[in-house]
Amino acid sequence: MKTRLRLLLPCLTCLSLSSGSSLAGAAAHGGPSCRPAVLTYGLQLRGGQEAAPPQPLILRLNSRDGIKRITTPGGHTTLSMLQQIIRTQLHIPPSKQLLSLQPGADQLDMSGEQTLAELGLMQGSMLHLASKVGIDTASADKAARRASSTLRRVSMDVTADKTLLKVALAPAPAASCQFVSIDARAWQNFAAYLVDTEMELMRVALLFGRVAEGDGVQVDVFYELPQEATADGFVLSQTREAAAQLERATQVAVRLGLQLVGWAFAHPPRAHEVTVNELEHIASMQKLLNSTLLDAKQFVTMRVRAVYDHEDLDGDVTAEVYQPTPQGAELLQKRSLLPAVTLGHAALRPELKGEWEVDGEAAQSVEAIYLLSRVHDLKQPYTSPLRVAFPPANRGPQLRKLHVRSYLTKAHESGAPFAETAADFQFLLHAASLLPEDASLALCKAVAAGRGGSTVALQRAEGLLREYAGMPPLEQKKKGRRGS
Repeated sequence: MKTRLRLLLPCLTCLSLSSGSSLAGAAAHGGPSCRPAVLTYGLQLRGGQEAAPPQPLILRLNSRDGIKRITTPGGHTTLSMLQQIIRTQLHIPPSKQLLSLQPGADQLDMSGEQTLAELGLMQGSMLHLASKVGIDTASADKAARRASSTLRRVSMDVTADKTLLKVALAPAPAASCQFVSIDARAWQNFAAYLVDTEMELMRVALLFGRVAEGDGVQVDVFYELPQEATADGFVLSQTREAAAQLERATQVAVRLGLQLVGWAFAHPPRAHEVTVNELEHIASMQKLLNSTLLDAKQFVTMRVRAVYDHEDLDGDVTAEVYQPTPQGAELLQKRSLLPAVTLGHAALRPELKGEWEVDGEAAQSVEAIYLLSRVHDLKQPYTSPLRVAFPPANRGPQLRKLHVRSYLTKAHESGAPFAETAADFQFLLHAASLLPEDASLALCKAVAAGRGGSTVALQRAEGLLREYAGMPPLEQKKKGRRGS
């Protein structure tokens, strides 16, 4: 699919990094970008309620039985998706779907992944069916009278008869989580890194935050675990060092009053939305919960992707948040799904001897996205008490003394108190690997307490970190200035 990542001019809805913000240190310390001066990225965090929902794209089909109407989800619909839609709405089997853009022109590859937008099809565009193929009008009319079939977000109702397991599609319920509020600085730091790397590989992060009133969650932190990624998948590192870092991250989060509220995965541009493998990762990520306080119904999955050229969205990167439908969660728990031949589709395991059923019609696979319910409200503002300035872990070279010394030096020169400097999850995570356990615990508690935090704990941690970085104690530095 044709796509591009683009830098936009500043606008009211853009998030930016500027020299006057608390994020200014990020670039200098190897954060989302090493470019100097003012950086303005066209990064958007969009939910289903920020813009009008995508409108169905209605096509016309010219056949020997007259002109028929086909209702599709929109321009992002691929030819392989259109094939199933035509089968459901017009009862034309795939083997007889001999379609072309013009009468007598080359036939379209109905198993391909080209989208309707890429083919230049717009509202009311005409497709042409080979003259030798007829349409079962009675069956097509009967199908048209049913509630919208392939356009619905669907969930699973598993039933069985004596010979064959039937997995019938039914309307999915609304997501249990009502809204997700994300700290703008944390989002931009993650999204800007994706822009810098041109989204060539997948990227995974845990979301630490809080449960909010009204069945929602607030996201304070994107923690990018140690991982090995390709364009099509990822594997979390299983080394002893990776496990120790994850434990430290969990401890720091808990000490700050945060908990695991979800996970995010970013992927390169592609035609399909989610895969079965990505669905299966939801359960493994949820097992990383660091407390029992979070109800499973509030655990969310964030899909981060590029904005495509044909979309009417500002910015380069957008986020969508989902939760499994109850039936989808059951199928995943029972490991009943396999990736289908068609990318982004889910098939049933052969040993189940079953098939999908869509409005009474058998189907070998369905889109994996049908097993998810979308959390539409992402627009509620939220500002975390934590800063986003220290370079995140696991982005290339290992963090060294230089990073700590530069970070502390710039903060001190700017006149920022250490309590404010330390209020950064990535900094506290790195400090936890350097400080004694009791000093790290006391530092996190002091940060979490805000202005009432322990001065003794802050001074001790600052002194130890300055010593580690090869910096003189603050008292010694002040005396030197008086004598100069």
